[in-house]
Amino acid sequence: MTDKPFVDIRHAQKSFGSLEVLKDINLQVSRGQIVAIIGPSGSGKSTLLRAINDLDPLTGGEVWLEDTQVNKKLPHRQYEKHINQVRQDIGMVFQ
Repeated sequence: MTDKPFVDIRHAQKSFGSLEVLKDINLQVSRGQIVAIIGPSGSGKSTLLRAINDLDPLTGGEVWLEDTQVNKKLPHRQYEKHINQVRQDIGMVFQ
């Protein structure tokens, strides 16, 4: 078994205009670990989950799934191929 996290969020930042929603968020989740993200409405929970899928790209920081950087900066066609491959390994429940 490895100590390397399955999900590794490093210094995540997300802004909508002047509103900073995610401020230097770091989170590591091991394979098989169950995590609940809770907080008040508007605190950035859904934004963080959407960033893991790169559905809502971060303003700054990195998202890694094992050895793959999810939000890698690539030319459009390469990015589409990359993100489609990455998303085959991601499953989330939004409620």
